[in-house]
Amino acid sequence: MSNGAAAAAAHQQLVFNAVRSWGPVVKIEADGFRSVLQRSLENEQNPLVVTATGGWFSTAYMYLMVYKGLYFYTSSPYPLPLPSQAEVVQVKKIWMPN
Repeated sequence: MSNGAAAAAAHQQLVFNAVRSWGPVVKIEADGFRSVLQRSLENEQNPLVVTATGGWFSTAYMYLMVYKGLYFYTSSPYPLPLPSQAEVVQVKKIWMPN
């Protein structure tokens, strides 16, 4: 196996391991994300929401949360209103495996 092929295989294994360690990631529209977040308030007083901003040509607002063992992810061209009960953690980047 060539160095390039070995590097590609190693990278693919890293991505596979990242997906496996995360569990199921559900990409959802912004309105659906807000709906799931509202439902999570019924079970948890302070749900954790991780946020980041990014983008090349326009700003994208990214959000990640866990609800019932699933990771919910969305991005939006505008900031989403989050409930005051949510514990919000701002990070530099949210990386989602492809």
